Amino acid sequence: MIRNEKQFKITKRKLKDLERSLKVCGEGKHPSKIIRKAMLDSIKSLMGDLEKEIKEYEKLKNKKVPTLNFESLKDLPDILVRSRISHGMTQKQLADKLGMPATQIQRYESEDYRRVSFGTLLDISRTLQLDLDKGTKARIEYGGASRKTKKPVKTA
Repeated sequence: MIRNEKQFKITKRKLKDLERSLKVCGEGKHPSKIIRKAMLDSIKSLMGDLEKEIKEYEKLKNKKVPTLNFESLKDLPDILVRSRISHGMTQKQLADKLGMPATQIQRYESEDYRRVSFGTLLDISRTLQLDLDKGTKARIEYGGASRKTKKPVKTA
C-alpha cells in the first residue's frame, strides 16, 4: 500500500522503469521461449500490482472511496492509513492534530500500529472521523456527512 506522496512518486518511477524493461524484453531475443515468456509475464504482473496501488492512492486522495470496508480488527491499520489519505492529510498534519511528532505517525504506520495504545488508536480514529465506537459499523465522516460500510465489524 502506498502511504504517502514520497512512496507514490517512487511507485510511479518504478512503473516507468518496468514499462521500459517490458519494451526491452519484448524486443530482445532469448534462446528459450519459455524463459522469455516467464520474464514478460513477471514484468506484466509487477506492473499490474503497481498500477493497482497507484489507482487506489489516487482514488483515496480524490475522496472517491465512499466506504472503507473491513472484516476484523487486523484490518484497522490499513483503514487508518486509507482514512488519513482520503482526508487529504499528510502524516505530519495528522501528528500535528494529535500533538505528537510526525515521526511518531510514520513509525505507527510503518509498524502497522502494533505498538500503539488502545487510547491512542481511538484518538487517531476520532481525529480521522472514523466512527468505531458503535462496534458494528465503521464510517468515514467528511465534514459531518457520514457513509456506512457495507460489512459489519466482527468482534471477538
